Amino acid sequence: MIESATPIMAYPGCPTISWLIANRVCNQYEEQDAFISFTGRKGSGKSTASSAFCEGIAEDIALLRGKSEKPEKFFNIDHVRSISERGAIELLSSGALKQENSVFLLDDTGTQWGARNFQSPINKHLNAILQICRVYKCVLVANFIMNNHVDLQARQMTDFRAHMLWKNTRTQQGVFKIYYIEQGLDMNGKSKEYKKFLTWKGKRLTKVVIGKPTPAFEKAYKEMRRANTDEFIEDAQRKFENDFAPNTSDAENENQNGKNKYVDHPNVVSIRDEVLRIRGNPDLPKKEKTDTAIARKLKTTRYWVGMVS
Repeated sequence: MIESATPIMAYPGCPTISWLIANRVCNQYEEQDAFISFTGRKGSGKSTASSAFCEGIAEDIALLRGKSEKPEKFFNIDHVRSISERGAIELLSSGALKQENSVFLLDDTGTQWGARNFQSPINKHLNAILQICRVYKCVLVANFIMNNHVDLQARQMTDFRAHMLWKNTRTQQGVFKIYYIEQGLDMNGKSKEYKKFLTWKGKRLTKVVIGKPTPAFEKAYKEMRRANTDEFIEDAQRKFENDFAPNTSDAENENQNGKNKYVDHPNVVSIRDEVLRIRGNPDLPKKEKTDTAIARKLKTTRYWVGMVS
C-alpha cells in the first residue's frame, strides 16, 4: 500500500492507510481519536514521511466529512510542533485542539516528551493533549527514534505505530510497517502491548509506502524546523550559562533579571519596533500576535521575540 498523490493499492479495492485513519475519526457512530507514533533511526526520513501522512489524512477527512472543506483546515504548518521544548504547551493553549477532526504532528518528540522526565510539566501537558484529542476526535502523530524514548503513559495510549523499514532515495519514498496496538497483560499480570497488522476484508496490510509532502508544506516546514533548531540551541546555551554561573548574589540577581540582560542585544534591538507594532495592532487576531507567529513573520526565533518588552 502507498500513501501519495497517486496511490497504488495493496490489492484492488483496498483503501489507503490514511483513509482508514480518517474513517475512524469521522465515524459519526463512534467517539474515536487516533494517536499514531512513527519510529525509526535518526535521519531516516520520519519527519518527511509523517508530514506527507498527515496531509493525506487531512485530505481524506475533508472528503469524508462531505462539507466542501479544504484539507488545510484540518492540517497545516500551524498544526506542527518541531524541535521545541514548549511546542506541546503552545499547542494546548492555542485552542486549535477544539477543531474537530484536526490532525497534529509532534516532530522530534524526544525534545518534548522524554521518558526520563515523566513528572515534568511538559509531559503532563502532552498527556493532557491526548485526552483532549479523544473528545474532539483528532489525529495526533508523533515521531521519535525508539518507542521507549517516550513517556510510558503516552505509549499505553498509542493506537497505531508506524516503524520505518527503509528509504528509497531515488523515488523519495519510505517503506513502513504499520501496526494497530492493543494493551493487555502477560502471564505474570504485567502490562504488555500487542501489535497487530491492519486488515481489510480479511487480508493483512503488512507494508505502507509514504512519499513526500506537498512542495509548499515542505518549504514552510523546513523554515520552521531551522528557526526552532536555532532557538533550541540558544536556549541550551542560556541554560548552560545559568547552570555554570558563579554562585553569588550578583549572579542570582542577574538570573532573576535575565530578560533585562538582553534588552540592548542586537537581535532584540533589530526587531523591537516591529514586534511592538504587531502586538499593539488591534486589527490583528490573537493567533498572529503570539511569539511563534511574530517570529515566523520576522524570520527570527521565539526566544528573541520573547525578550522584547
